[in-house]
Amino acid sequence: MKNIFCLLLFTPMLSFSQESKILNNEKFSIGLHYVGNLRNENLISDNFNGTIGLDTKYVFAEKGVASFQGGITLDYLQARNEKYEGLDFKNTIIWNPNVGIELDVFKTGLKPFFNLGYSFFSVKYTMQFASMIGEPNFNQNPSDKKFNYSSLSINPGLRYHFKKSLFIETSYKYLPEDEKINIHFFNIGLGVKF
Repeated sequence: MKNIFCLLLFTPMLSFSQESKILNNEKFSIGLHYVGNLRNENLISDNFNGTIGLDTKYVFAEKGVASFQGGITLDYLQARNEKYEGLDFKNTIIWNPNVGIELDVFKTGLKPFFNLGYSFFSVKYTMQFASMIGEPNFNQNPSDKKFNYSSLSINPGLRYHFKKSLFIETSYKYLPEDEKINIHFFNIGLGVKF
């Protein structure tokens, strides 16, 4: 299923890159951003702080005011281990390949964008049996476990290009897991095109 989704995600790149010509020489961009993990009473929001992320993009086609892009975003989450006693969460990285569109409709440097992707996201933790049972001598061997939170990612946002090759951006990322867990990230950062 994941392989089929990735194939569907990147197939438009091939067709657009053959049909359309890039209008400028700045095809690549790279950005660094802060990841804010919005609290909404679930395992991810209770036990992880968003810290930093890296975003890379490649413009594979431009048509009119639309710029079509593909890329990958890496978000680093730091475990804070507050709410679930007996579980020792590990820091994690979310890998998010995506495709998107950026629109130059305002002609002022402000460009809305929308990315659709798939987030590869697993949470590793160690279960300390002794602290769960309440008897320190019960079992001193921790058990390593993993939750898989990989899912579709929906990412709308705004970029402001204040110089030809420099921009700031803010965005919202939504990962719909199931009816009980929905993950919300808010990003703000700075990037460069080259």
